[in-house]
Amino acid sequence: MLLNDFYVMLEQHIFPRGAEVRIRIHREHDVFLGHFPGNPVTPGVVQMEIVKEILEHITGRELAMDQMRQCKFLAVHNPFETPELVIGITWEAGKELEIQARGSSPATTYFKLSASYREKRERDQPPGKGGADR
Repeated sequence: MLLNDFYVMLEQHIFPRGAEVRIRIHREHDVFLGHFPGNPVTPGVVQMEIVKEILEHITGRELAMDQMRQCKFLAVHNPFETPELVIGITWEAGKELEIQARGSSPATTYFKLSASYREKRERDQPPGKGGADR
């Protein structure tokens, strides 16, 4: 889990079918030593994990991405220039949670994501992590 290690939630507004959460990236995190030295960039996979963790926090359920319909990285996020982001998420609940998400600052949208999530099942766990070996 990245929460409280890679980022912290500063403020959250939860609506019936959406949320906006303001976060602060810990720019001194070790990931930025290698991604990239002298030019830190928040990895795209980390941005997607933040969306999932916020959804889990809001729903109180462990989730797994079932399908990524579209993901666009529109700008490079440098945590030293912009340590705070707003993660906006809207959803439609059904058998799966259909979401639209974006990560932005007042001046820039860094990513947009359209995906579906479902409740995590035991077999989603990697071998040795509590799930059945495949």
